[in-house]
Amino acid sequence: MEILPLPNFGVVQSFLPKELYKSLLKECLSIKKPKPRGPALDIDYKKKMISYLTEKGVSEHFFISEKNTLSVIEFMKKMIQKYREVFPGYLDGIRYLDKDVPMAFRTPWVNFQKKNEYLPLHEHGGVLSYNIWMQIPTDSIFEYNYNSIIGKNLTHRIILTKKDEGRVVLFPAQLQHVVYPFYNTNKTRMSIAGNILLQT
Repeated sequence: MEILPLPNFGVVQSFLPKELYKSLLKECLSIKKPKPRGPALDIDYKKKMISYLTEKGVSEHFFISEKNTLSVIEFMKKMIQKYREVFPGYLDGIRYLDKDVPMAFRTPWVNFQKKNEYLPLHEHGGVLSYNIWMQIPTDSIFEYNYNSIIGKNLTHRIILTKKDEGRVVLFPAQLQHVVYPFYNTNKTRMSIAGNILLQT
């Protein structure tokens, strides 16, 4: 008797280098409530991000600065290489274009989740997406949703604690996920997310 496991794709995870984590956290704390200064808006990168998820009760999002974006990109390039090694069938199996093209990185954004707020079940655009947990004031739940080979809905739940601050996950952009609300603190939960596309 032989067992034939069917191939599937998964998630690669790591932790940010301490200096990059500190730099990102500093920016996250500084852009919680961006305010214009004088006649010109000299903090234009702190504009609120409007997405198809934006509505009452959903966490607010703000773009991060170019400097930190470049640092995140350099780190994510290493994670993408690891993803290629562990799940070679995913990136190498994309056959939408008639030639190979490089990856393109969109500007990451910060999610500010307050008590009772959530991020509904959703997927991202692009080829790969990532999430970086920056500040976790209380245990909270991040959950992936996907189908089995017979169409059964499966979930993989990650219970996030303070120990997960700085943790990064890289996953296929169309892998649906949800962030549940928390109720026992007035502190803000902060995470950074971003998308990686094909550059054409």
